[in-house]
Amino acid sequence: MISHGYGRGIYFQAYSLCSALKKAQDCPVFFNTLYSIKGIAFAYTMVNGSHLDKVFLTADKLASSDLGSEETRCFHDGLTSALSFLEWNLPGLLESLEENKYTEKAREMVKSHRASGGLYRF
Repeated sequence: MISHGYGRGIYFQAYSLCSALKKAQDCPVFFNTLYSIKGIAFAYTMVNGSHLDKVFLTADKLASSDLGSEETRCFHDGLTSALSFLEWNLPGLLESLEENKYTEKAREMVKSHRASGGLYRF
């Protein structure tokens, strides 16, 4: 959780998503780079919540960038986690979005959260 929070902080410190991701790859050894990337994705999604179509496009473009496959997967996980968080607080949000791999995974997460009685992790 601390590494996730560190990643969120990196996003707000950086001037761009690209520089935030670079900073995460060079994070201090006591932080987990992959969880930091999830935190960056979470913050990026929350900040750009009114432009989720662009968030999805950006996430898709990461797969063809210099970011590794594990890092890209973690970014996608952070994005879907943010979507499930938004759905938990704004019921019906996911239904208003065009279905894609991110919204589908977020719906599964929300279903799991509801079955377990709450939102316990990012």
